Amino acid sequence: MGIFMIRKEDAIGYLTIEPDLYENIKSQQELDLKIQEWKSRVESGTVFRFYIHTDGSVRFDGRWCVPEDADLRRVILTEDHCTPYSRVMGEQRRPQGKIQSLEVPKWKWESISMDFVVGLPRSQQDHNMIWVIVDRLTKSAHVVPMKDTWSKM
Repeated sequence: MGIFMIRKEDAIGYLTIEPDLYENIKSQQELDLKIQEWKSRVESGTVFRFYIHTDGSVRFDGRWCVPEDADLRRVILTEDHCTPYSRVMGEQRRPQGKIQSLEVPKWKWESISMDFVVGLPRSQQDHNMIWVIVDRLTKSAHVVPMKDTWSKM
């Protein structure tokens, strides 16, 4: 079985494949109270960056506003991550330029890097995070147990 071309005039009917995901998002936007509030604020001119697209959908900076519907979001994630087509798309980014190396330090502890490891279970001393300080020249590290003092909002 091969692939062959036919003239448009000779075709009896056309098969058009269109995803219904966009229509689902648009119809769910009509039911979402938060998106409808944004839509009315766009129409009154009180918000920027949100706009109403020519197809009637609400968008933010050119992106779809997806309603808070668990089933719809699951469909979008499945479509984006689990279809064979999602594996062939390459990232379209401009090169960021040449990498510039850091200067090699001449003395110990002249140049350091620091990081925090958070979200650990609390110890008997009430520590739940670690402060890691690494010397770039010798790669030696200091590990300091700490406890968070910020409040959760």
